[in-house]
Amino acid sequence: MLKSLFFLSILCSVTAYAKTYDLILTPCDVGTNCKKCYEVVKVSYSVDVVKKQVTISGKSIEGKDINEVNDKCKVIDGKNWSCDSVFMTTQAKSGVVTIANKSSSSLANNKKEVCLVSL
Repeated sequence: MLKSLFFLSILCSVTAYAKTYDLILTPCDVGTNCKKCYEVVKVSYSVDVVKKQVTISGKSIEGKDINEVNDKCKVIDGKNWSCDSVFMTTQAKSGVVTIANKSSSSLANNKKEVCLVSL
């Protein structure tokens, strides 16, 4: 009984401080309303509330493994955070993730934008 309570307390403490968001992103032509798209990228944003950091993992468009802490993130809690990258800003408000493309990126210069396909 004591062992079960200990395990449950550890599980609850971990889930209280970490939340993962699985996203599917794709670069698309600007002005096509995300209809003319290219490669699909699956990434996970793991939010660590205690450390106030977000780890991004998955595969890049080139097929390379991604597993890095984004040092350009602000974490309020597991459902409210934002991260900047070269191409976009990813933000969660009340657990709903959105992205905003950066107009000064190399993608934008090539008339491309990143689209959020699904969560």
